[in-house]
Amino acid sequence: MARPVMLGPVEESELALLTRLLWDPAAPGEYQWFGFRMGTAREIERRWHDDGLIGEPPSFLAVRLEDGTCAGWVTWRGVGASGNHEVGIALFPEHRGRGVGTEAQRQLVDLLFSTTTANRLQAGAEVDNVAEQRALERAGFRREGVHRGVHFRAGRWRDSIMYGLLRDDERGSAPAERSDMIEKSVADWHRYLRGQLPGGLDELLHDDVVFYSPIVYTPQEGKAITKLYLEAARQTLPGDRPRADGDDAPGGFRYTKEVLAEHVAVLEFESTVEGKYVNGVDIIRCDDDGRIVEFRVMIRPLQAVNLVHRQMAAMLDSMTPTD
Repeated sequence: MARPVMLGPVEESELALLTRLLWDPAAPGEYQWFGFRMGTAREIERRWHDDGLIGEPPSFLAVRLEDGTCAGWVTWRGVGASGNHEVGIALFPEHRGRGVGTEAQRQLVDLLFSTTTANRLQAGAEVDNVAEQRALERAGFRREGVHRGVHFRAGRWRDSIMYGLLRDDERGSAPAERSDMIEKSVADWHRYLRGQLPGGLDELLHDDVVFYSPIVYTPQEGKAITKLYLEAARQTLPGDRPRADGDDAPGGFRYTKEVLAEHVAVLEFESTVEGKYVNGVDIIRCDDDGRIVEFRVMIRPLQAVNLVHRQMAAMLDSMTPTD
């Protein structure tokens, strides 16, 4: 279920944390890393003393959880002289995929329509940023079209999907709990691969999880054996490295597509192992608490299956305790 979210003016004690979104590659995420914007960070600090970051565009509000934790910020700026606004959001990694972004943007919409005369709000989301597209749609925004080559990130010009919401449009309803749970599971899986999930697989997997391996016919049942296979796969295929610098170098495991629905996520990945291209999908199913209850891995082409089979077998042998 989405965690309670509150918007409020940025406090001085939060400035150092929030400006990390402008200069720390690990903070804003792949789709919002545009280099070391130290000048912008200094300008944000200066502006806070002048107007509290509300007034001169862009304006900022902190996104806080029920316990007071600062999860990120939302922003808005005027669009020409129309009186309308473009909105945005940036959250720290540990708060993504948990419904926080959807609720924060829903509250920002309510705030702007109730305190300004804006008739239209708009937002952009990079074409591959599926999570933000879902969040905008749940907040009521409608997809309007694609802006080609609209901004430069990680060495390439990127396309962006334009979303719009009019004052009289029907707003999005609260996201279903089951959708939030699969988003949480996928977000925690990415955190695990980056070594950022405190409880590791013990926190992520259900005790009765079932693992379907691309190299073993029989389903592997239980947390212990699933942990063994997933850790062996992590060692065999290079880890899910942050790609803030646009690194697409051979050998770097990366997810290229994500499709989430109900309790299920399908994640397509690619890598290069011993010079061989590996392409596959992870199919993840979770329960209502966000614990993974089923994990399937499929790989292509055949030469990749044979290569991964050999390496996984060797890795499992090295990881299995001997008497």
